[in-house]
Amino acid sequence: MQKNVQASHIIRQDIPTMYFIGVTTGQSTMTRLFPFWATLLGLHARLVGVDLPLQAPIEHYREAVAQIKYDPLSMGALITTHKINLFNAAEDLFMSGLYFINLDSISVAICYGFLFRHKRS
Repeated sequence: MQKNVQASHIIRQDIPTMYFIGVTTGQSTMTRLFPFWATLLGLHARLVGVDLPLQAPIEHYREAVAQIKYDPLSMGALITTHKINLFNAAEDLFMSGLYFINLDSISVAICYGFLFRHKRS
């Protein structure tokens, strides 16, 4: 049984936010490409880097997914190195409103894993 994520770990964002979950996100070209990529996809959001070490503790992956699931303005995440570990650690947090897809052949700018929260009407 997976450990529940505490509500105190959820940060209420004040503007739409996409997360970039990786090892050294500040050094990635995605931080420079995101504004162009977001414009093409019609996303109106900022990008916030989340650096996790390789083989991070399960709780860290679960907190990242819970942030997206429970904060209304956390729209999703671009996930690089941690795709499989994140999914395995937090699979029970995924539901019909969340999607885990891998877009590895579309273009250089979006050849990463994505986690998007489905907007509810």
